[in-house]
Amino acid sequence: MKILILSDIEASGEWLSQQSFISYLKSVHPDYRFDLISYGKNQLLLNRHMFERISIIKKPVFYRPFKYYRQLIAEFIEAVKVISKFKDIEMIIGTDYMLLLASFFVFPFKPRIFFFQGFRHFYRLSSFSFNHYMVIRKILERLTFFLSTKLIVPSKFAMEIVKKELGVFAFLKRFYLFPNICRPEFIKEYSHQELRSFRKKYHLSNVRYVVYAGVIEKRKCLYELIEGYSHLIRSKKRIKLIIVYLTPKMEIDYFKQLQFQVKKRGIEKSVIFLKDLDPSDLAKLFRISSVGILPSKLEMGSVFIKEALESSLPVIASKTGETSVSLKRISTKLVLKDTSSSSIFRSLSKFFGQSDFDVQNLRNRIKKQLYFMRKKRSYLLNKISL
Repeated sequence: MKILILSDIEASGEWLSQQSFISYLKSVHPDYRFDLISYGKNQLLLNRHMFERISIIKKPVFYRPFKYYRQLIAEFIEAVKVISKFKDIEMIIGTDYMLLLASFFVFPFKPRIFFFQGFRHFYRLSSFSFNHYMVIRKILERLTFFLSTKLIVPSKFAMEIVKKELGVFAFLKRFYLFPNICRPEFIKEYSHQELRSFRKKYHLSNVRYVVYAGVIEKRKCLYELIEGYSHLIRSKKRIKLIIVYLTPKMEIDYFKQLQFQVKKRGIEKSVIFLKDLDPSDLAKLFRISSVGILPSKLEMGSVFIKEALESSLPVIASKTGETSVSLKRISTKLVLKDTSSSSIFRSLSKFFGQSDFDVQNLRNRIKKQLYFMRKKRSYLLNKISL
């Protein structure tokens, strides 16, 4: 079967999840072949060997007047042109709504699957401000749900959100749960020598580390994380914060605000920014860290949390989505009350106030929870039928 993948290779967690799904399909159906059409010039996260043919579309840039609307139309026309060059396509799977809408005009009768990992547009209507462009983007994104024959979601939480968007039409769609799969680097064991070499490579001393890994976005509440951490190290000096980020899709202005916040609070020596770590280095970082943290306002199915738990790294996270349910089963102390800096400070203080015995007990509970998560994952994977 020839499958056309329509995605954005710069959409970090979303793209990693889709590549995991493709790997799973290849393992189950060796005869499946994949082509890729994508936006995004940064190919850091792209595994080229997965695809027979790859076409990267460069998004056009316009200037006033009506630059956003002209861009929208140009994106659609260019997508139709590129998709029409691909032949013998039997199925379409995508995460990018503009590419999926364009595919409907080229292959109107082909099976179309929306691989949902989260909304691109959360714009809320307001009497004080009205952005026509964002409203149109939001409508187009939701329209893709209606035009797709099936939807694959990472969790029950995500499924309920999509069903709510579809309203009375939800019963017409077939939903499949595909829980995010960890990359093999996070399951592998690393020797003490490998971990020592990793510390030396990034000049990491023998202290305790709090680690965040993901994109630089406001909804991840990293400003609050830095503020909460700055209160923590007043009493606990030998703890450092590492923020691992991916350069694709990062909010540059927000990143500058974070750097300014670090400098303003005089904690430059305690906060470490690492960019674009390869999976093996990120897995080693998880092995030497004390705790992960994710104070995000919304998560459909966090790849970071699942890969951290696979590395036996406890994670403190906000109570959003299905991952918080897994964390509660390990310990209620791992779930933030909210995403405020004071809540982050209190949770980190409690964590580092534990004895070594309590921490080891926590890691043992993580192993037990992983056993049930893997069994559930196997069950859900067996139910997927394209």
